[in-house]
Amino acid sequence: MSEGIEVAKKLPVTDDIREAMATIRRGTDSFLIEEEFEQKLARSKATGKPLRCKLGLDPTAPDIHIGHTVVLNKLRQLQDLGHQVIFLVGDFTAAIGDPSGRNVTRPPLSREQITANAETYLAQAGHVLDLEKTEVRYNSEWSNALGSVGLQACAENKVLDLPLQEIRQFTSVFNAVKDYYVEDVADNKLLQLAVEGMVSGLDPHSNFLDVEGFKDMNESTQGAFGGLGLEVTKDPAGVRVISPIDDTPAARAGVRAGDIITKIDGESVADVTLNDAVKRMRGEPDTKIELTVARKGEMKPLTFHLTRAIIKTQSVKMQKLDGGFGYIRISQFQERTTEDLAKYLNELAEAKSLKGLVLDLRNDPGGLLQAAIGVSAAFLPPNTDVVSTKGRAPQSDYVFKAIESDYRSGNAVRALADLTPLAKTVPIVVLINSSSASASEIVAGALQDHKRAVIMGDRSFGKGSVQTILPMTFGDKTVGVKLTTARYYTPSGRSIQAKGIVPDVFVDDTPVGNYPSFQVRESDLSHHLVNENESETEAKKKLDELPYGDEDVVDMPDYTYFFGDEKDWQLQQAVRQLKGEKVEVSKYRGKPRKEVAALKKAEAEKKKAEEAKAAKEAKSDENKKEKKDEPQKK
Repeated sequence: MSEGIEVAKKLPVTDDIREAMATIRRGTDSFLIEEEFEQKLARSKATGKPLRCKLGLDPTAPDIHIGHTVVLNKLRQLQDLGHQVIFLVGDFTAAIGDPSGRNVTRPPLSREQITANAETYLAQAGHVLDLEKTEVRYNSEWSNALGSVGLQACAENKVLDLPLQEIRQFTSVFNAVKDYYVEDVADNKLLQLAVEGMVSGLDPHSNFLDVEGFKDMNESTQGAFGGLGLEVTKDPAGVRVISPIDDTPAARAGVRAGDIITKIDGESVADVTLNDAVKRMRGEPDTKIELTVARKGEMKPLTFHLTRAIIKTQSVKMQKLDGGFGYIRISQFQERTTEDLAKYLNELAEAKSLKGLVLDLRNDPGGLLQAAIGVSAAFLPPNTDVVSTKGRAPQSDYVFKAIESDYRSGNAVRALADLTPLAKTVPIVVLINSSSASASEIVAGALQDHKRAVIMGDRSFGKGSVQTILPMTFGDKTVGVKLTTARYYTPSGRSIQAKGIVPDVFVDDTPVGNYPSFQVRESDLSHHLVNENESETEAKKKLDELPYGDEDVVDMPDYTYFFGDEKDWQLQQAVRQLKGEKVEVSKYRGKPRKEVAALKKAEAEKKKAEEAKAAKEAKSDENKKEKKDEPQKK
């Protein structure tokens, strides 16, 4: 059938000339076998006389629509019961019209077109029907156009491999919802939900963007949008915070990476989609919102009362440190990131504060690939490999280098052309943590592989995949699909997917321990991608071999700081590294999990023994005191 035309197509199903009709449900392309057909089938069972099911095959519509599979599967059931199926191929234009009875006129087809279309339809139908038991009859004028040889060729045609059983399943579920769901649901809403589920079920980072979602995505990459300032992902209990964006309502209120938002304005978000949860958090500036948050180490849920604001993210910040050192923090990779980085590097050089550089990528969830390449190019020699991508499509296989064509975004090319030469030689320490993901891992991996920087902190998130936003315009509406199209690899060929960048030096969050958190990494997300060269079993084994990552930390250290302030313990250690002084490395981070488990067990036993000894000594002192006091009592 022609797309966009609502028709009712009569498919003659005969029992000795008496017809039963099948119709297309208007607007859904779903076939409904009417009661008369079921009556004829019941009569056939009672009399033992098989049905001869003749279907008019419309040669102007060679493709099988979703609804056709219902009829085809019904016919296959009839074949299995011994009934005969006959396809009648000819000029069935008169059988097509809309519900009002008006005919739909179409241009006539040539014999070759009719034959080709019939072959196409039968090749697809052959995935459901037993074509060896299916008779095909053509108009008498060209009844032998195909013959049995052509039909056999259709049965062997492997070009069109449609999952017809699954399509039938979809149609059946669609019809069940339409017929039996407690409330009436519009067809467009059901199809929208199906599309969203289809894409989001692929991996944790692919999703469908409706009109608002597509607009929000553009705003977040360009640096201005209304909301709270949170990078989030879905969690079974609600919405998990990947990282708060610097200088936003959420960051200022104390929301942390790893927090789980369980309620928004008192309503649970456990069963809502991520897009819906994000829509609830975004809104007009100066409007109020309440977040209920579960945080590891806290016995009760935390409540945050926030005021929405226009989030104009400044992705790059600079600070001059004592001793001629510089500090640059990148909180997100956006269009202006490379340009701003170059500006601040030049300012540090002019101020004689580029003796060494701390590049802070902690809590940086990623962003634009071109920005990551531009940042890497600022510190690497020209034409150096930065990252490579590999995917199914040939155009997905590419090696990105420190060249203009690969980081051309905004004013990046001009900015790097005017960059201070010191950027290529300055000693660098890169700070990362478990919330450093995607683009920030590309930069850390490139600088680490080329031995251009020391990586310090904690193992990164492990998102080694590339997402492409595919815009789609329908009339005046523009939607999109954010789709994982490739895996990326560091210059040495490492895939960090579900593994992360392992730092050269592991350092704790604070001098008194690490913050407990529900933070998860890529490897903890359901249906995450595994390395293409590994089986799931091998991947799981390698994940188990990864170093310890604070999974069992529950005690909250009495220590508060912000990235870049004077109490930032990891920044202090980074400066010590640049000065050549001793760095206070983590006690547990970076060690094998079994070793950490043994250390903690030994420490627990030692602590228990010390507590028992202290209790025994206290009891002994108490007994001595009682004996000493006895004469006085007399």
